[in-house]
Amino acid sequence: MLRGFAILSIDSCDPQMDEFMDEFMDAMKEVFPNLLVQFEDFSTDNAFKYLSRFRQKYRCFNDDVSTC
Repeated sequence: MLRGFAILSIDSCDPQMDEFMDEFMDAMKEVFPNLLVQFEDFSTDNAFKYLSRFRQKYRCFNDDVSTC
């Protein structure tokens, strides 16, 4: 692990994914206030869904999709 970087891999098809993502993002923001999250290798539908869901509350991006 590089200093300040972590990678978490989970199954994005899991029906409890939204609940997990909410809890994960809240917990990470609490522990790492300057957190920047890159959503990597999500399906296109999930990539847009999570960007839309979290972009106003957290610093996050997905370089696999383009949003303006």
